[in-house]
Amino acid sequence: MALAEAGLGPIDEDDLDLDAFTNDDESDDDVLAGAALDDDAPAVAFADLPTVRAMGTGRTRPVIGFDTEFCYATDEGGETVRRILSYQFSLIDPADSAWRFDIVMMPLVPERLRIEDCLAVVSRVSGLWETVGLPDPRGVPRREFWATGEEVAGQRAARGHATSYGVSMMKLAKRGLIRVVLAGHFLKADLSAFACPGPRARYEDVMRRVRSASGGLISINPIRIVAKSGAKGSGERYLPFSIIIRDTMGHAAPGMKSLDVLGRNVGIPKIDIDPSWKERMNEFAREHLLDFLEYSANDAVIVFEYLSAVWGENVVPPTTLSGGGASALKDAVMGYWGLTSAADFMARFQGLMKVKTGQEVESDGLGYYTELDLAPIDGDANQVHSACSRAFHGGWNASLVIGQINAPTFDHDIQSAYPSAMGIIADVDYETGAIEEVLKDRELTVDDFPMEFATPLVAYVSWKFPEGTQPCIPVKVESSVVYPMSSEGIINTLGEVPETFRGRDGAWVMGPELLLALKLGATVNVQIGYRLRVFEIDGSPSMSLRHAVRQMVRDRGIAKQTFGKKSLEELIIKVATNSCYGKLAQDISRRTGWNAWDQKSEEIGGSSVTSPYHASMITSLVRALLLAVSNEVEVLSVTTDGFISEVEDIESLDAFGLADVFRDSREALTGDRSLWEVKHRQPSVLNLTTRGNVALNDGGVLAKAGLKTPSGIERGSLGERRWFHDLTAKRTGKIDNAHTVFPSHRELSAAGEKRQDFIPRDVKPKVSVDFDMKRCPVWDLMHAEVVEIDGVAYEVATFPTVPWDSVGDYLSAKNKVRYAVNCRPGTVGANRPTGALRTLDEWNLLRARIESGGLKVRSDGGVLLQRIVAAHRLGMATVPMLDLKVPVAEKCAWLSSLGFGEFTRSQWDHLTKADRLSRVARSLQGSVWLETLDAIDNLPPAW
Repeated sequence: MALAEAGLGPIDEDDLDLDAFTNDDESDDDVLAGAALDDDAPAVAFADLPTVRAMGTGRTRPVIGFDTEFCYATDEGGETVRRILSYQFSLIDPADSAWRFDIVMMPLVPERLRIEDCLAVVSRVSGLWETVGLPDPRGVPRREFWATGEEVAGQRAARGHATSYGVSMMKLAKRGLIRVVLAGHFLKADLSAFACPGPRARYEDVMRRVRSASGGLISINPIRIVAKSGAKGSGERYLPFSIIIRDTMGHAAPGMKSLDVLGRNVGIPKIDIDPSWKERMNEFAREHLLDFLEYSANDAVIVFEYLSAVWGENVVPPTTLSGGGASALKDAVMGYWGLTSAADFMARFQGLMKVKTGQEVESDGLGYYTELDLAPIDGDANQVHSACSRAFHGGWNASLVIGQINAPTFDHDIQSAYPSAMGIIADVDYETGAIEEVLKDRELTVDDFPMEFATPLVAYVSWKFPEGTQPCIPVKVESSVVYPMSSEGIINTLGEVPETFRGRDGAWVMGPELLLALKLGATVNVQIGYRLRVFEIDGSPSMSLRHAVRQMVRDRGIAKQTFGKKSLEELIIKVATNSCYGKLAQDISRRTGWNAWDQKSEEIGGSSVTSPYHASMITSLVRALLLAVSNEVEVLSVTTDGFISEVEDIESLDAFGLADVFRDSREALTGDRSLWEVKHRQPSVLNLTTRGNVALNDGGVLAKAGLKTPSGIERGSLGERRWFHDLTAKRTGKIDNAHTVFPSHRELSAAGEKRQDFIPRDVKPKVSVDFDMKRCPVWDLMHAEVVEIDGVAYEVATFPTVPWDSVGDYLSAKNKVRYAVNCRPGTVGANRPTGALRTLDEWNLLRARIESGGLKVRSDGGVLLQRIVAAHRLGMATVPMLDLKVPVAEKCAWLSSLGFGEFTRSQWDHLTKADRLSRVARSLQGSVWLETLDAIDNLPPAW
C-alpha cells in the first residue's frame, strides 16, 4: 500500500543508508550526459551495455512483486492498530512467459498470514514447485528426509557441530529448493505485515534477516524458510524456499522514487481511486471487491515490471543501484588493468588483502575493512589508509552572508563535480610501496607538488593564512567542519594536553587543499606527511577512475540516444555513476547501522571499492575548487558542489589553476570543457544558515535546514517556499516542526515485546534555523533588513562573516550561542535555549555575551554595567556612587536605573571573586575600554 494512500503525509526515512555519502546534489541536473558519441553509434539492448552488464548479478531466479493493502483502526483500548486487508503477488508463469500471475490473498480472520504460507500459495498457484522437481505442491513428507542419528553424528564429526534439524534441512534443500526474489516498494510497510514468529524463532522472522539500505529493506544473503503443512509427525510436509529480498526504493533515481513514477516509466500507470476511500480501504474492499482486487494487485505488478524492465525478466537485481554502480566501477577498473582476480583488485586498487580464517584483524580505528576481514597489504598501505582516513571530510557547506539579500543571485554548480574529480586522480602504487617520500618537520613548498593539484600527498600540518583570504584547510570540531585562519589551539580542543605539547597543533590534510593554501600565501609546516608513489602504465600515471567513469558516461550517452533524454535507462546509469563516490567513501567516516539479527548497532562496513585515498582526494579536489573560487568572488552560501553569488558569469575564473584541471577532466570524460552551470536564479534570497535558504520565485533556491514540509503542501511548489520563508522570517525561537513519522527498521525488527508495527506517530520537534556560527559575524557591518509578511514588517539581521582565527574562538562563540538566550528576560529552563537569533537586538545581546568573557548578560547594556563595576574595583576608573558607604542593594538599584538594564545582587557578588573580576578585566581593552570609559564619564551623580 503506497503510504500516500493512507493519508499520512510525508515519510521520515531516518534509517541507515548503506550507500553512505552518495552525492544526491546532482540528482536533477544533466551532468555527464553529453559524452561525445559517434553519429553512427549502434543502438544496443540496454542490458548489453558494459555498465549495465557489470551492475547486474548475472544470476536468474523467479522474481515476485509484492505489496499489501492495510488500514488503521482503533482497538478497544483506544490504541491505533493496523489491519492487513490483503497480500498481493505478481510473477511470470514459470511454464509460459507470455502470461503473468497476479495473486491477491485476503485473510478471512484478523490474524496475519505467515510469509512461508503466502509463498506456498504462490508456488502452488503458479507451479513454481514443479520447476524444481518436487513431486507434490505441498512439499516433501518429513519421513523422507529427516536425518537419522548416524547422519547427524557423521556431520558433527566432519563439521564440529551439527543438529538434527540442520542436517535435515540440508537434505530437504537437495530434494528441491524453490529459489525466488521477493521484491516490494518501501518494504518497511509491507514486509512487516507478515505474522511475527515467536521470540525464539529468529530464523523464521524475516524482519530479523534484512537490513535497511537506500530507504528500503534488502537481504545481504538468501533467507531459508520452510512452509509446513499436514498433521505433525512423519506425515507433515515441508516446502523449502530460498528468498532474496529487494526493494525498488533502492532501484530508482533520487526524486523519482514514488511507485506512481516507477509505473509510468514502464507503461503501467498506477490505478487511482476516489481519495475519499484511501483512508477507508476496508470499506472499499467490502463494498467494491472487484475494484479492490484490481487496485491492490496493481502495485505488485508495477514492482515486478519495473525490475524486469531494468534488469531483465527474472534476473536477480543487485542490492541497490548504488551497489550496482560499485560493481560497474570495479569491473571497469579491473578491465583497465587487465585483472581477473578480486584479490588482485583489492591489492592494487585498495592496498588490501583478505585475512585468513582465524587471523585477528588489527583495526587501527578503520572499521571499514575489519568488518570484511581485510587488512592493509603492508606497512606503507597501513600508513596511507590511516592518514587519508583522518584527512577525509565531506563537502564544504557553509553560509558566508546571513540575512535578507535584496539583489539578484545565482546558484552555480560544478558540472558533474564528483565524477569529474574522479577523472583527475592518479592511482597509488601499492605493489612497489605506496610511500615515495616522507615529509618531516619542515615547511611545505610548491615544489612538493610535481603533479600540481593531482599530486597524491597527505600530511599532518600546522598553518597560518594571511589576512583577507578565505582559508582552505578543514578541521573537524565536534560535529562541524570549520576553516580557521590558523591551526592554533586544535590539540587543546580535543583534550587537555601538557604545556610542552602546545604549538604542535595541526590536522591531516590532502594535497589539493595544501597546494591551494600555498597559492593563497599561507605558511604551512609539515610535522609528518607522505608523498605517494604513482602507479604507472607505459610510463604514464594510471588513472583507473577516469577510465571507469568514461565508460559509464559513454553508456549513458548511448542510453540517452537510444531510449531518449531522461528515459528510465539513462537515469539508471546516471544514478549508478553519481553513486560511485559514495561507494569509494563508504564507512571511512565510521557509521553504524542496526543489525536486526544480533539486535545491536554495528559498523556498516566498507563497500567492495572503499578506498580512503581515492575518496579523500575526490572530496578534497571539489572542496578546493569551491574554496579557490571563494577567494576570487564573493560567495554568499556554499553547499557541497555549488555556491550562491551575485556574480552571474564565472566560467572565466581561474580558481588558482584548478579550474583548468577540472576542465581537462571534463573534456576527457565528455568532450566538453564547460565547468559551471546555473541551477537557480532569484531576485532576492533569505539566507539563514548552512543548508538553510529560500527564494520566493519559481526556479529559486530552497534548502530547509532540517525542517519537514507539512502534509498538504506540495514539495517544490511556491506554497512550500512561502511556508518556509514566512515561518523562519518571523520566528521568535526554535520552530515547532510537526510532522508524521513511521517506525524505523530497528523498531520494526526489535525482538519480543519491543517490536513496533508500521503505525505512524505525530512528532513535534523543535528545530533551530539560527546561523550555526561556523564563521565569525562582522559585527560592525551588521544591519537590519525588513521582510514583509501579510502586511507586517519583520526585522532580519543581515551581515557578512569572516573565518574564525582559531578553532578555540569558534568553540567559545558556539558555546555562548548555546546559552546566550537563557539570559534573556522571560526565558525559562536551565541550559535550554528558547530564543532566536533573528533581530539586531538579539544579535547584539549575543555580541555582548561573547565580548564579556562569559559573564551572564541580561541585556546588551548589562555587560556594560559589569565592566563599569569591574573598572572601579580594579582602580582603572572612579565611580563615586560605588565608593559611598550605602547598602549594596542601593548601589544595585542605582546601577539598574542608568538605562543599561538590570544589575542584580548576584552579579555584584560575582564581581567580588578574583577569577570573575580578572575575566572582565581581560575584555577592558581597545574599543571596549574606550566605550566603558565614555560611559563612566557620562554617569549621572550619585543619589
